[in-house]
Amino acid sequence: MGIDCNTITSNDTNERNISISRCYITNQIYIRGTNWLIENNIINTINFDYTDYCSGNNSYPITAIIANNIVWSNIELNYPYCGYLNGANILINHNIIEGEIQEFDYTNITNNIFYYGDESAGYNDNYNSYNNNVTVYSSKDSLQQGTNSGSNDIYNPSTLFVSGGPSSRQTGGNILSYNWGVSSSSPAHSAATDGSDIGIYGGSSPMPNLTGASTLPQMTFLNINNSVTPVGGKLNINFKARTQN
Repeated sequence: MGIDCNTITSNDTNERNISISRCYITNQIYIRGTNWLIENNIINTINFDYTDYCSGNNSYPITAIIANNIVWSNIELNYPYCGYLNGANILINHNIIEGEIQEFDYTNITNNIFYYGDESAGYNDNYNSYNNNVTVYSSKDSLQQGTNSGSNDIYNPSTLFVSGGPSSRQTGGNILSYNWGVSSSSPAHSAATDGSDIGIYGGSSPMPNLTGASTLPQMTFLNINNSVTPVGGKLNINFKARTQN
């Protein structure tokens, strides 16, 4: 929690029950094992290890929730064209995704904003369920192509973000310059499957901030009442702190 780094890598399928939140990751999260929770992060790429999961390998069943993140590149198997990831126990929910979801099958993909990512060009996606997502692209970025299904997706809304939003995909630190909250006049407002806003501020774990502050209390005021104390005396201080939930 609250880490600014290049990469978080899992090297063993026994590395399970992993939670990653409020981090800024400039390269990738690399997943092996199962029962991962990835929420409230700003991330370049999320990769699943192809040697474990390629072509739906059931030797390492994968359970994961990817929720309320900004991902400025892809969510995918880390080796292109190796087959598919059986995502029957994967939920991709309430994210802003500026790339593509690639090589996923049977995955529940809901309440996301695909922002200049061209999700319809995602490679080897089949039997996924797309519901209540928003896409913004130069043309209609159809999600239910091929064997994929779903409903209530919104294409190229005239109003989306509170401040209008950028006119192109943003990466890295540029993401912090924008308000990614959905406007009350947008068709994405209160339009998620759970009745909240589509995107990172909806759902059960809305993005708390874009600063990466952890949930540890943060001191906001400190005053030293007696700067000089005798030997064995007491230093008297006053301080205030607040939670970062």
